[in-house]
Amino acid sequence: MTDTGADKTIRYLRAVGTDVEDIAITYVPYLIGKQEGMVDCVLTGEAVSRIHARIDREGEEYRISDLNSTNGTSVNGRVLETNETMALKKGDEVFIANFPFIFT
Repeated sequence: MTDTGADKTIRYLRAVGTDVEDIAITYVPYLIGKQEGMVDCVLTGEAVSRIHARIDREGEEYRISDLNSTNGTSVNGRVLETNETMALKKGDEVFIANFPFIFT
């Protein structure tokens, strides 16, 4: 079996129990929010800020940052401070406002 390597570089925020689509993080920085034209992934919802969160990668490590959102970003139940960045590991539970995802 040959591995092209392409699939290894793509990480996902898999939507949990909602009708929101999974988010494929195909490049970084990757912005998530509700302002069309300003973000890479539009999440439509009252609780989502215009530019809510950013995902970056340093080497093999992915990180998520809250971008001064109104209703917060959390990882495994811990709410990030404004502009705080936290490393993401496979299986982490991520909330963007009230939208739940699992990082894979």
